[in-house]
Amino acid sequence: MKILKKLHESSLFVKILLVFICGHLFFAVSMWHLKDFFFENFHAKSIQNTAYNYGSLIIDKLGTPPDTTLAKKYADEFEINIKIKNDQFEWANSESTPGFDELELKDFHARFKSHVGFDGGLHMITERGNTTYLISLQQDGYDFKFYDHLFVIIALSWFTIILYFMYRIVRRILTPVLLLREGVDKVSKGDFDNEIKTNRTDELGKLINSFNTMNREVREMIKSRDQLLLDVSHELRTPITRVKLALEFMDDSKSKEIIQDDIREIETMISELLETERLSSKHGGLKKEPLLINELLEELAIGFANREPGVVINSESSYSMNGDGERLKTLFRNIIDNAIKYSSDQAHPVEVNLKGDTKRVEISIQDFGEGIPQEELGHIFEPFYRVDKSRSKETGGYGLGMHLSQKIVEAHGGNIKVTSELNAGTKIIISFPI
Repeated sequence: MKILKKLHESSLFVKILLVFICGHLFFAVSMWHLKDFFFENFHAKSIQNTAYNYGSLIIDKLGTPPDTTLAKKYADEFEINIKIKNDQFEWANSESTPGFDELELKDFHARFKSHVGFDGGLHMITERGNTTYLISLQQDGYDFKFYDHLFVIIALSWFTIILYFMYRIVRRILTPVLLLREGVDKVSKGDFDNEIKTNRTDELGKLINSFNTMNREVREMIKSRDQLLLDVSHELRTPITRVKLALEFMDDSKSKEIIQDDIREIETMISELLETERLSSKHGGLKKEPLLINELLEELAIGFANREPGVVINSESSYSMNGDGERLKTLFRNIIDNAIKYSSDQAHPVEVNLKGDTKRVEISIQDFGEGIPQEELGHIFEPFYRVDKSRSKETGGYGLGMHLSQKIVEAHGGNIKVTSELNAGTKIIISFPI
């Protein structure tokens, strides 16, 4: 079952190759058995008769009792081996001649106590009176079956070569499948600017063109959405400024405090939207400078000193990198703030651990709060996505913080990943090149 599951999950090219290999093996086994069937039913008896008659002629010429001098002469002349055995002596023209008991030959039913067949060569054994004769008509490695097997091996080797070129041709025909897979991978990572080039006009070419059309439409839809959010964010700043100005003339009250909190939320959302768009733009580049990650995190930790369960920073050493300090502060502030929000006051403090080598620095932020369900983990970096659907005042936010955090990490050439376990906590691991 495991093999079938792995085969089901394997690539299309592997499956095609396996089909070719299975076909090749079926062909090889069929050819081998077919060859043996035809040989046994149409050639073996004819060869057996011919070999027996040929051997009998030689035995008849040796006389009775057999003349070993003539046997030696015929063996050398016809390039065969002869062995003779009776009660008085045992003789062979060559030491390489096999023994009577070493060979396994088929019975020759046309003559009693006679055996003819292949066993490392073509041999005949027969008895005449009290004398047993062995005639080796073909030596080991030069018999008919040797060349028969050699032909099969050559045929299979040639078929293997053909199989290889067939696979290369099929792989070339299915190249668009590889291109489509690469394109889908890029789209799944949010890259909608790629377009697959092809001059194919067949079904796969039409499929690529359909993919390109779909990709363009999705890109335009996302661009229109982002532009709308950007325009709305810009336009909201003016009325918000007027509302803030009007609030200054109001007497202090609970209603005024609530309105101010709501305005701060809206301003935060607008800032995150604009910052996200700025990072996506080629004109919103980072202002990089050398900085110490340790110092930046310790400075941020001071701002969370009065919030339970608190923050603890652990570092093996000091780590420096080129980065945009303000945006990195935004990144870590967002993540630590979330870690504290979703931890109880009695939980273990949020741990910020730093480690690294000469190439990369890794910062892990571990909380011991309620955790995130596994089905939610794949969505937390999406804009406007919230694990807490209630949007309560306690947790706040509009699902933009983690999206912005991902953009900041990617802009610095780093990567970010999340692991979580319900009722045990969440760990966010960020890695940057040094």
